Amino acid sequence: TGTIDVSTDRLVIWFTGKDLPDLRGGGAAMQAENLPLEIYMEGNIEFRQGGDRVIYAQRMYYDVANRTGTILDAEMISPVREYQGRVRLRAKSIRQVAADRFLARHAVLTTSELGVPRYSITSDSILFEDVQFPRIDPMTGQVELDQDGRPVVDHQRMASSSHNFLRIEGVPIFYW
Repeated sequence: TGTIDVSTDRLVIWFTGKDLPDLRGGGAAMQAENLPLEIYMEGNIEFRQGGDRVIYAQRMYYDVANRTGTILDAEMISPVREYQGRVRLRAKSIRQVAADRFLARHAVLTTSELGVPRYSITSDSILFEDVQFPRIDPMTGQVELDQDGRPVVDHQRMASSSHNFLRIEGVPIFYW
């Protein structure tokens, strides 16, 4: 599932099985792929798993093996290569239902970098998909590798939503 980088005020980790995870500190803790591991976090959470997507939250549960979880009072920031910027998704709750699928309730979606965005789309629910796939070199037909020898990953990001308002300066302009 890749590397997980977590910063939080409080953390509870539990697992099942006979083997213990390596949590000795002094760098990244390594875990066997077959060891089910679950994490509960509270307070000032900053969560990254592989790639360049960052999640900020106040409370979060994450099932590492299944790559599912629940995030409360959340903000997810994800780059959009075609746009040369980032998309921000804020929500009361975000459920990660698969490795690349997020369902947000009572959400705000914007590309604004401002703390209070000047423009946004607010929705009752947003399904955000971040499908990742290895980049293929068109000349060789082989997977492109970065300087560390890891595959370069491309993203196809899509969002679908319901009960939407386009807001400018906080004023609803359009509903669909």
